[in-house]
Amino acid sequence: MNFAPGQHPREQATQLAVNLQVVGLGGAGGNVVDKLAAIGLGASGFVAVDTDAQALQRIVMAQKVAVGAKRTRGLGCGGDPDLGRQCIESAKRAMCKRLEGAEVLLLIAGMGGGLGTGAASALATIASTEGALVLGLALMPFECEGRRRMEQANAGLARLREAADAVICLPNQHVLELHGENKSAQETFEAADALVLEGVFGIGRLLRADGLLTAGLADLRAVLSERHEGSVLAAAEAEGRKRHRELLDQLCAHPFMEKGKVLKEADALLVSLVGGLDMSMADVNRVTQHIGAHCPEAELVLSAAVEPGFKDKLGITVITARGKKESEIKPSQEPIVPVSQSEDNAEPKARGRRQKVKQQELQLQAISKGRFEKSEPTLYGGEDLDVPTFIRRSLLLK
Repeated sequence: MNFAPGQHPREQATQLAVNLQVVGLGGAGGNVVDKLAAIGLGASGFVAVDTDAQALQRIVMAQKVAVGAKRTRGLGCGGDPDLGRQCIESAKRAMCKRLEGAEVLLLIAGMGGGLGTGAASALATIASTEGALVLGLALMPFECEGRRRMEQANAGLARLREAADAVICLPNQHVLELHGENKSAQETFEAADALVLEGVFGIGRLLRADGLLTAGLADLRAVLSERHEGSVLAAAEAEGRKRHRELLDQLCAHPFMEKGKVLKEADALLVSLVGGLDMSMADVNRVTQHIGAHCPEAELVLSAAVEPGFKDKLGITVITARGKKESEIKPSQEPIVPVSQSEDNAEPKARGRRQKVKQQELQLQAISKGRFEKSEPTLYGGEDLDVPTFIRRSLLLK
């Protein structure tokens, strides 16, 4: 899908309620950010950051920032995450100037390569020190891109989760599984970009804070923070009389939802619902009830807004998070054991079975009877009972 300004059904020219800077790292991130700038999200700025001068020439709408010119001489990072990190750190002063005044940084990076993988966590740290809330969107590679690239992507994702306030993972492989391998490579990549754009527009709607039921940035952070087992972003639309049911069917069929598995395993989710002036509370209730049936134990935060362009239609954006917060983990019910006692018992429990104990031989010597030396011996069965048994029987004591 190639979007152009004014052609997207949900163009959001309205300025958002917060100062949002959207930054794309590397080829994948820059491509998505350029399309977002063309469509119009209402953000304060769109920036494409890359070491590859040729890739930056393809950026049309977003602002361009070239980094690491001395290290890469205008070329890419060659899949080296460490080089990507060095390039963004060398441009720290320039990036701080770009992010000045930003309240929220939406950081979009393709994982598995050099710049996106290595620089994402570094840039998140820079933005955090400048006082911005960092939301990361990590685009994961296709399996056909190789094991090394996937391993690098997972390592980069882990570092980004440590540095950012919240991270949403978008696995491209699921797009391929849905559309099939017979689609052209161009169509597959465009389909993946379209899914990302749909999700980002849902986030933008949240940050506008002008809905009937508002759930803003603080709610987004509360849902995602400290839950590092996995976060997923998905969006869907439906129209007609049974639009609420069709909406849920499309949501479960979304590539990132893994046929509804992600919903069932979610510990928390944020649901952003949008409809036209004809959207009723019955529509809202039906959607939330159906979602709640998939994940009855999950914490659910709801946002609902009305947009005139959604007449007879419903749109939904769902952000799920998996993992328990530290405050939600129940303390252990095991009795408290004193340190000395636990140390004494630690070794036997670790062994799990009794071991044979070895003892040293006791060096005992026979001594004189003293003043009873001349007394009559106590004889029984031919043995002197005044002599200790171990001596009479020549036993070794251990």
